[in-house]
Amino acid sequence: AIMDQANMTLNVISMAGLALAVGMLVDNAIVVLENIFRLRQEGASPWSAAIEGTHTVGLAVTASTLTTIAVFVPVLFVPGIAGVLFSDMAVTICFSLGASLFVALTLVPLAASRLLGRRERQAVARAQASRDPLDGLRARYDRALGWLLQRRWVVAASVGGLLVVTVALSAVLPYDFLREDDNSFLFVSAEAPVGTSLAETATIMSEVEAAIAETVTDAERKLIAADIGVGKGFTAIFAKGVHSAIYRVPLVPVSDRERDKAELQDALRDALKEVPGLKYKVAEPFNMMGGEGDIEILIRGYDLETSRAVGLELEAKLRALPEMADVTFSMEDQKPEVRVRYDRPKLAQLGLSAAAVSNAISAYFQGTMAGRYAEGGDEYDILVRYGKRYRTDLDELRRMPIATPLGLSVPLANVADVEVGLGPVDISRRDQERVTKLACYLKQTWTDASGATNKKDLRSAITTVQGLLDAYPWPKGFTAAIGGAAEDFLKSFQYLALALIVSVLLVYMVMASQFESFRQPLIIMFSVPLAAVGVAFIFAITRATVDIQAMIGGIMLVGIVVNNGIVMVDAANQLRETGLDRVTAIHRAAVMRLRPILMTALTTILAMVPLALEIGEGSEGWGGLAKAVIGGLTVATFLTLFVVPTMYTLLAAKEHHAAGQEG
Repeated sequence: AIMDQANMTLNVISMAGLALAVGMLVDNAIVVLENIFRLRQEGASPWSAAIEGTHTVGLAVTASTLTTIAVFVPVLFVPGIAGVLFSDMAVTICFSLGASLFVALTLVPLAASRLLGRRERQAVARAQASRDPLDGLRARYDRALGWLLQRRWVVAASVGGLLVVTVALSAVLPYDFLREDDNSFLFVSAEAPVGTSLAETATIMSEVEAAIAETVTDAERKLIAADIGVGKGFTAIFAKGVHSAIYRVPLVPVSDRERDKAELQDALRDALKEVPGLKYKVAEPFNMMGGEGDIEILIRGYDLETSRAVGLELEAKLRALPEMADVTFSMEDQKPEVRVRYDRPKLAQLGLSAAAVSNAISAYFQGTMAGRYAEGGDEYDILVRYGKRYRTDLDELRRMPIATPLGLSVPLANVADVEVGLGPVDISRRDQERVTKLACYLKQTWTDASGATNKKDLRSAITTVQGLLDAYPWPKGFTAAIGGAAEDFLKSFQYLALALIVSVLLVYMVMASQFESFRQPLIIMFSVPLAAVGVAFIFAITRATVDIQAMIGGIMLVGIVVNNGIVMVDAANQLRETGLDRVTAIHRAAVMRLRPILMTALTTILAMVPLALEIGEGSEGWGGLAKAVIGGLTVATFLTLFVVPTMYTLLAAKEHHAAGQEG
C-alpha cells in the first residue's frame, strides 16, 4: 500500500528490500509469542498470559523496531548513486517493519489468547516445558555466564583482542564500488593502426575473431557478432573509424558454464596479446556510473600536444602496475589531417575573406549542390567536386584556384600554407576546460612482486594511482584528478560512513527515549563493535570483496544487533524492580531471554542465506550485504550473550530507580 501511494515499483531494489525484511519481520512476533508461551508454561491463564506477556516485552519490541528503522533514515539522505540505489529498499524495509510491530502487539496476543487457551494446548505447553530442547544449552550458558561475571576481565580482554584483529583484517580486505553482475555478455573493441584501410582491417580482425572463438568455447557462447568499420545504429556510437571493430559475444547462462564473465575477460586479454599491432579493450563500452574503466584520470590543460605527451607518459607508468588489466588514453591515436593556415594580410589585399576561401575548400572535398535529379518520385542531390585522384593529391589542393571579387583567380598556395599534420580524434571538455582521459581497468586477480595472488581492490588501486599522480612533474597549467567510478566510490563510501555515524547516534537516541536513561543505551551500544568483528571475519574467510552493498549491510547491523541487548536489559530492569541486585538480575534475564534471542537471530540469518549464496543470475550484487548481516549478526549474538551482561554489571546503577529518574 505504501509503495503504491509513493509511486514506487516492484523492481530489483525494492524486491531486495522485501527479501531482506523477511527475517526481521517475524522478530517482534517471536519475542511476544515466546513470552506468552513461557507464561503459559508457568501456569498462567490464556488471557492473563497474553496481556502480561505482551505488556512486559512491549517496550523491548518497540525499541527494537524503532532502532532498526532509525538506521535506514540516514540512507534516504545519502547523495549520489548510493542514495538512488538504496532509497527504495530503505522505504520498503521501514514500513514493513512498522507493520510487523503493529501485528506483534495486536494480532499475535489475540491469536495466542484463543489458540493457546484450549486444554490440549495447555497440556502441550506443559509437556514442552518438560522436554525443552534448549534446556541443555541454557544450563551450559547459565554456568558459563556465571563464571564470566565473576571474571569480567576475561570478557574485556577477549573483546579487546578481537577488535584489534578486526582492525587489522579491515586494512587488508579488498574493496570495490559495485560488484559487476555476470550479465552473460562480453564486449570487445579492437583497433588496427590509424590509417589502415577497411580491407586491411578486415584481415587483421579475422585473427581477433579466431582468438575469441578459440578462447570462448562453443559451449560457453551463443555466437560472435562483429561490426568492422563505422557500423550502423547503436554500434556506430562506439566506433572510431574504418580501422576499428566491435565484437559482441552473448554467453550461455551462468549455470551452464564453468567460467564466469571475469575469468573469460582475463582469458581474452591474454589471447589478444598475441595479435601483432592490435589495440584492444575487453570491457563494457560504458558503465552505469558514467565514465570508463574502474579508475578514470582526467588531465586538465589547454595545449593538446602537451596533454598528449603527458597522457602517453602516464599511460606507460600505469601499464607497468601489476594490478592493471588495460589502460586506454583518449588521445593515444591521432588521425592525419590537412591543415590550411591563411595569410590574412594577403587575403585583405585581394578582398577575400577567410569564410569565402573555406567555402571553396569545402566544395573541393565535399562538393557543392548544383541541382537535383528526379527519377521515379525520388530526388537525388547533384554534387560537383574534384575527382577522387585530385582530392588525395596535396599539390592539386595547393593549385586550386580561388576567385577574387575583381574576377581574377589565384592559387590557394598564394594565400595560405597547406601542410599535413596529425590531429586529435576528438576534443573533450569538462567544466569548460579541455580534458584528456586515461581509463584504467583492473584485473580480477593479479600477482605482486613477491608472487602472492591478490584480488581486485579498488581502494588500494586508487591509493596507488593517486600516489603516482602526486609524484608526477606536471607542466605549468596542467592538473589531474580521479573521476568516473573511482570518484563515485570515494564519495559514496564517505557519505555512507557519515550515514553510519548518524545511524549510531539515532539508535542511541531512540533507546535513550525508550529507557529514559542515558546510561543503559550505552550498555547496549557495545553490541555494535561486536558486529564489526563478525563482518571482518566472514569477508576474510569467504575471500569476498567489501562493496557498497556490504556497507549498507553494516549500517543495517547497527539497528539489528542492539535488539538482543534491548530484550535482555529490559528484562533485567523488570527483575530489579522485584528487589534483585544488578548482577543477579542481568544473569537471570540473560538466561530467561536466551530462547527469543537465538530465535530472532536465527530467523534473520536464515533469511539472508539465499542472498548470500547468490543463487540465480543477477543475485551477485546482494551477496556482500547478506554476508555482512550473517557474519555480523552471528558473532554479535554470541558475544552479546556475555558482553552485555558484563557491561550491565559495570555501568548500570547500583540502585534501581523508576523510569526517568536514572541517569
